Amino acid sequence: MNLSHYPRPQNDTGIGMHWSAGFPAAVGLGKIREMWLPQLRNMGVSWVKIANHDGALNFAELLLAEGFMPIVRLYRPQPNPGTLTSRQIQQMDELIQAGVRYFEFNNEPDLGLEWRGGQVPPDALDLVAESAIQDIQTILGRGGMPGIPAVATGTRWDLVGKIIEKGGRSLFDGPVWQAVHNYSVNHPLDYPYDFGNQEGAPITQAFYDQVRADSWGQDAWAGRALAQVNRLRADHANPGATIMDDASCWLAYQRFDQLNRQHLGRSLPLLSTENGYLVGEGADPRYPATTPALHMAQTVEACRVMMGTSRHYPPAPDYYFCTAFWLMGNYVLGSSSPWWEPQAWFSPTLPGGKLPVVDALTVEPKQARVLSQPGEDGVVDPPPPPAPGAESHRSRIDGAVTGGAGASLVLVRESDGQDWETLAKDDGSYAFVGLGAGRYSLFLYDHERMVENILLDGTDGPGGTATVDLAVLGWGHTVRDGGAAPGFGVIRCNVVAGLRNLSVHAFTQGWSSPPVLTGSKTEYGSYACEIAPLSPGHYTVQVDGLSTQSGDPLQAHLFVDGQRVQFVEFIFTDMAAIPDPEPEPIPEPEPQPLPLPPPPPAPQASVIVGVAPDMAGKEITLAGPLLGVPGGRLAVMVGENDQFRFDNLPAGPVNLVVDEIRQIELTLDGVGGQEVIFFPISTVWRGNVRSLGVQPGAAVVRVRVADRLNLPVRLWAEGWPGLVRMTGSKPEYGPTALEFAPLGPGRYNIEPQGLNTTADVELGRGEIVLVRFEPSVEAISPPRVAPWPPLDPEPTPDPEPQPDPAPAPAPEPEFEFPLYLWVDEGDYSQDVLLAFLRFYTAYAPETGDDATVAARSRRVIIMSEQPARLEGRVAELREQGCQVYILDADRLAIQLVELVSFGLSRLEQK
Repeated sequence: MNLSHYPRPQNDTGIGMHWSAGFPAAVGLGKIREMWLPQLRNMGVSWVKIANHDGALNFAELLLAEGFMPIVRLYRPQPNPGTLTSRQIQQMDELIQAGVRYFEFNNEPDLGLEWRGGQVPPDALDLVAESAIQDIQTILGRGGMPGIPAVATGTRWDLVGKIIEKGGRSLFDGPVWQAVHNYSVNHPLDYPYDFGNQEGAPITQAFYDQVRADSWGQDAWAGRALAQVNRLRADHANPGATIMDDASCWLAYQRFDQLNRQHLGRSLPLLSTENGYLVGEGADPRYPATTPALHMAQTVEACRVMMGTSRHYPPAPDYYFCTAFWLMGNYVLGSSSPWWEPQAWFSPTLPGGKLPVVDALTVEPKQARVLSQPGEDGVVDPPPPPAPGAESHRSRIDGAVTGGAGASLVLVRESDGQDWETLAKDDGSYAFVGLGAGRYSLFLYDHERMVENILLDGTDGPGGTATVDLAVLGWGHTVRDGGAAPGFGVIRCNVVAGLRNLSVHAFTQGWSSPPVLTGSKTEYGSYACEIAPLSPGHYTVQVDGLSTQSGDPLQAHLFVDGQRVQFVEFIFTDMAAIPDPEPEPIPEPEPQPLPLPPPPPAPQASVIVGVAPDMAGKEITLAGPLLGVPGGRLAVMVGENDQFRFDNLPAGPVNLVVDEIRQIELTLDGVGGQEVIFFPISTVWRGNVRSLGVQPGAAVVRVRVADRLNLPVRLWAEGWPGLVRMTGSKPEYGPTALEFAPLGPGRYNIEPQGLNTTADVELGRGEIVLVRFEPSVEAISPPRVAPWPPLDPEPTPDPEPQPDPAPAPAPEPEFEFPLYLWVDEGDYSQDVLLAFLRFYTAYAPETGDDATVAARSRRVIIMSEQPARLEGRVAELREQGCQVYILDADRLAIQLVELVSFGLSRLEQK
């Protein structure tokens, strides 16, 4: 299937975020729509990974409507071994009908935590491939697009190859894609091809200090001195390493594509479903742990790679569709797990509530990807070798930097501004290789002067090689091998500036050598000295009384191994001997067109009035892009009677927000008004059903009830009274867990006592199901919206002539009480009881089920779950002259709240 046939979002940047690790819409769709989707859009995000399909339907619909492309994982805890259950397939069908296409059905099956029992069996790859074939067939057959499961970072698994081996090659004729988890660890974006890994290029002192100065509460170098880091880089270099040797990095997608082309002869779409840098991660000691600043810089550069705007790296290949940077949010998106909080981009624990990358991405220019349009077969092969006479990239620039051990060099191609950076080795030598034809400029980082007009023809001949020597301005140093050591560590120094009798000493943690004087070891140079004997280890050599150009003490950091002599030369380069560069001309500003005249002002006469229960004395807000106020947000204080009002509003969309739960979007016309009635919030318990797989033998239902210990829970079925178990009776599955077993296949009901909720479970043979009951705070009814002021009633026609009036009726009976609330027996929900208390507080009616007292009341309101059984009593009360009103049994809570908000005039006699 052609890569171009797979759906992508509009204005696709390739930038994707992993939403959260919990339920996707836990904070409410209103807050997601108002706050989080604009944030995603500002960061350039066009793909969103949803980790749990349960409860994702409305969220996925919202994402699609707003132009984002969702990727949904059909979540199963410890999904291996096993396949999708009937319930998950049904939920997937609903998502497909809503427009979702990309589905994951497994996750990192090469890890023990994704297997029941916690261990990866020896034949795991075979088991996973066999199950994957079934799930892929299921998803394809229902119109979805299945993803080959992602494996852990750096894995050696080849699932595509194993699926083909198991007879599944024909599956790849359909819209199959592959999920990847290309976490970067703490490696640079071009790992394993960077100079640090390939050549062991040293870290500069400036970079080392800059990273260490990033204030974030940890040490990015884990206590390692610069010399120790550079020794690790030198000792663990991997010349010639490729992505097939080490895929623990951003470029891991290249490994999977190479395998796919080997098996299929073409590329599959690769979509990250988790990836990115994690603050604090420092698995490879050759590189600094990821600080917030490094996280920002490397992530922004990765986004530029996706958009094709990077000046340092080529654009992402067409087959790599998107990132899924871990992790947008945890607590702020409704997850209660503390495990993921340190990895969230948005967190109340962070300065300003977010990582620096958020603001950096917000201001980064956005650009939709430009694809290369592969052929109809979808093949995306690596570029062929250049034809004879075609442009090649074999040129080289090398040289030495006087006093430049570890100096940072930057090479810039003048035609397009592309730049490269490398570090000089300890002896000052450096090289840039693989360069194309062009004119280049070379300069030392942190130094103002550069060498320009370096012409290369792209070949490795005489016109493609240039040797350019530079110098560190002021004091610098180099380190070279001084020959075999005499059985112990030796450091020799030479100050190449004609300076005798300068004090030099070496030190390491907790120890310092006695000072020695320059010129005391003339057999190694006129101004040489020696520090010995030394044990193996990392040392800093300092020349007292001399400073670098930046004012720091003149030092060299090196490693002594006891086998070879380390020879340090401190060198001074006179800045006055180098001419200043010509200043760059300042361009003249271009003329700007005259601004267009402002449009005429829109009408601003709309009004919003309403009721917000339990908000007296608190602020509610109105947000909209056309409100004409700073931040686009107005706020008013709710009155003592729970009423509020916004005046003089312009036409346009607005979002009225009472709290995180109660909010509504409105569209104003700038002229008329709207009345919005919100309802109280209460805690509602809901059951979440999740299949844990299938086992030999009988079925099992496990139940957890959040924070409720020793609570009776009943399981029953039609025609069977069932069983009762207590929460906490199976602590091995959780502190409030219990278990019903053994059970046969069929439909069951589960009800925790007193929580006014039940869950329905359909069990297959041998199926294990987990039912979690958790509280949810919700409004007892959606808000009601009506025109304001109310529409004028139809004009009353002139009365027609009437005959002489009949004799006056008998006077109405006198009543002792104005209002009686008849409360029938019943198992009322918490919502109804809460509404009853509000009604009683507002009107203080006589209350009960006493027919005598009710008959002495002018108005009688009937509150009953079965009003039909009171028909006789209602008739008697009406015969005695009482005005009787019967509340709708299915809307008791809502009608009671309406009577509190609007008054008793809303009653309707039945």
